[in-house]
Amino acid sequence: MELARALILLIAGTISLIKVLIDLWRWIIERRPPTSHPEPHPRPPIIRRGVAWIVGRSTTATAFFSGVAAMGLLVGGFLLPAALEPNSPDVEILSPVQGDAVAQEIFVEGNARQREDGESLVVLVRPFPDSPFQDYHAQAFPQQIDKRRWDARPIYVGIPEDQPGTPFKVCAVITRSQISPGDRLRMLPAGPSDCVLVTRE
Repeated sequence: MELARALILLIAGTISLIKVLIDLWRWIIERRPPTSHPEPHPRPPIIRRGVAWIVGRSTTATAFFSGVAAMGLLVGGFLLPAALEPNSPDVEILSPVQGDAVAQEIFVEGNARQREDGESLVVLVRPFPDSPFQDYHAQAFPQQIDKRRWDARPIYVGIPEDQPGTPFKVCAVITRSQISPGDRLRMLPAGPSDCVLVTRE
């Protein structure tokens, strides 16, 4: 939708700019002194002459089209780069990254869209992700750093006794479920999510 809007504005601005250039060219041609005395042409109908005067010779019309051209090119050029950017995910984990070896206590950093009423961002950790008998453990609530960036700390990846190489899944979820730090869930709550697999160092 944003790309279509930007392209429409650019096309409208380009057409208006072409119209202004054509008007300028006509004005220059009409200002040139005649080189001969051509035979007079029959006068066009009064309606055609009126429209030609309004669109072709009126300085108000030229100024209007100049404004449309400038506005269309300016706004379209501003919107086009943003429209061409790929859509950002609703939520993503930036750190740790997939395959990291991490300590037992870490912080998690990521990006997320603005939450709607009733939504919250939660971080959960699950040991042995392939085991159907393990729960997701809700961690500390993330803190907003700027419009999209957030971090959560401390995040506990297992217990001190876990052996190096023990696998864990770290997830961030935007959900409407009521979840508090320390809660245990058998399933990942519904909502946009991003997960990374890490191991204990």
